[in-house]
Amino acid sequence: MLYTQGRYDFVDVVEAPSPEAMLNFSVWYASQGFGSFQSMPAFDGKTMAAASKQD
Repeated sequence: MLYTQGRYDFVDVVEAPSPEAMLNFSVWYASQGFGSFQSMPAFDGKTMAAASKQD
């Protein structure tokens, strides 16, 4: 399970080796005329739990 923040209720999860690789793909995808999409980071439960802890 992954958590994300944004205005969308449904997302496709894509694993990429780096943010730059995802950016490269999105530029290629749009340049081919396939359309556009919005990408955003997603976080696993452990990362979300750590981020939500209050000291």
